[in-house]
Amino acid sequence: MTVSESKSISKSNLKIVVFALMFTIIGYFFAFLTEQNWENIQYSTMKLPFPFPSGLFYTICILAYLLQGVCIGIIFKHSRKLFYDISLMFFWAQFCLVILWLPLFFEFHFFGTALFELITASILLTFTFASFKKVNLIAAYLLLPYGGLIIMSIAFNVWFFLV
Repeated sequence: MTVSESKSISKSNLKIVVFALMFTIIGYFFAFLTEQNWENIQYSTMKLPFPFPSGLFYTICILAYLLQGVCIGIIFKHSRKLFYDISLMFFWAQFCLVILWLPLFFEFHFFGTALFELITASILLTFTFASFKKVNLIAAYLLLPYGGLIIMSIAFNVWFFLV
């Protein structure tokens, strides 16, 4: 292995670490804001029919965002692949929609709009998964916990929308 190859490998691994840290911080804030607002909405409007430990959501959220950061770091290593640009477009679109869900659901109590927005984000995540699979299979599968987080958020949103 030449020196330039080892520098290239270490640069690409550094991207993965940077994105993993960045998305972990985003996941922490997402989980923190959700947990802070969860108490207000659950007791002021309507209570869930089952107990849900907030620590579980907190952990799942941070883990899902960490894996999403690793995923996008891996995708950035493959910038010359065919589906790279469309993959990133789907990724950032669904990511922004999920971030937008927080104020729609917790601040404005637009449960129907937030539900529509999460369903749209889940459809975009499906397209993201399919396009990431063509770029890098491992990166695509790293999105699955994040998909689970979105499905869990949809379930909560449906409950508040229908009740």
